[in-house]
Amino acid sequence: DLSLDPNYAHPAYPVLPFVEVMDNSERLGVFDDVLSLIDDLDYAMSNKSNDSESFEQSILVMAGVELSDDERKKIKQTRLINLFKNSNNMDITDKAQVPSAYYLERPTGDDIQEHQIQHDTDFIYQISQIPDLDNVEFNTAAAQALDFKIHSMKTKALAKETKFKRALNAIFTCFLQFKEDNPDLVKDLTYTFTQTIPHNLLAEAQTATELQSTTSQETALSSLSNVDDPKKEMDKIANENQQKATQAQNNLPDDPYGDVLTDTQNADNSNAKPQNGGTQVSNNETTIQSEDDD
Repeated sequence: DLSLDPNYAHPAYPVLPFVEVMDNSERLGVFDDVLSLIDDLDYAMSNKSNDSESFEQSILVMAGVELSDDERKKIKQTRLINLFKNSNNMDITDKAQVPSAYYLERPTGDDIQEHQIQHDTDFIYQISQIPDLDNVEFNTAAAQALDFKIHSMKTKALAKETKFKRALNAIFTCFLQFKEDNPDLVKDLTYTFTQTIPHNLLAEAQTATELQSTTSQETALSSLSNVDDPKKEMDKIANENQQKATQAQNNLPDDPYGDVLTDTQNADNSNAKPQNGGTQVSNNETTIQSEDDD
């Protein structure tokens, strides 16, 4: 209800000068249904980053040997470890005293994380009805496939355009009433919504050319994505053709033999003899001769 409370109404505004454009009755956005999936995807990517960081900060364990501070510094500088058994101070038969070096690593679920990331990404595109454009190839077949993939997005965009048109009509109706003008003038307003969708204009032009031989001009023009109103386009074509014809007629040169032909015709008419009491007409005077006068 856009009507105002009489106690708070402004005399210049008969309706409430605010318009809400809702995407749906629940007032949910396009991504509200997939927010939980987006959070889960962020969590999986964060864990994957933490695993990479823990790999960089792995701890080097050296068992069965005792290193001095200088030896540890040399290992860090030269990145070389030379371990060997010292039979003087250890039991060779004891395997626990065999020198060894290894990194402490925590178990990682890299495969599980990759599957989780892939599933979350696929579900986000499916539920939001938005195609994945990462693997789009630039050829004719791919362009046709892309047109089918974005069909759901085009349907949503058309529904959004209809709601925006209603909202804009309500805004301009309020404005016209504020200006004390006829609010029915909003019916004469037209709105243009441009969608950023790639089109193969060459293929569309070829299709329109082929359709002209089998269908009407309006049907052929409707196959072009850059033509919003085929009837208006037909009127523009007719006006351009009329202007070209008028311009071509005005650019025609004067006939250089026009005067000569006119004089010759006048001479022939003056020398012509009437037959059977006919009438002879010249440019300057009219004479009537009859065979009876002879």
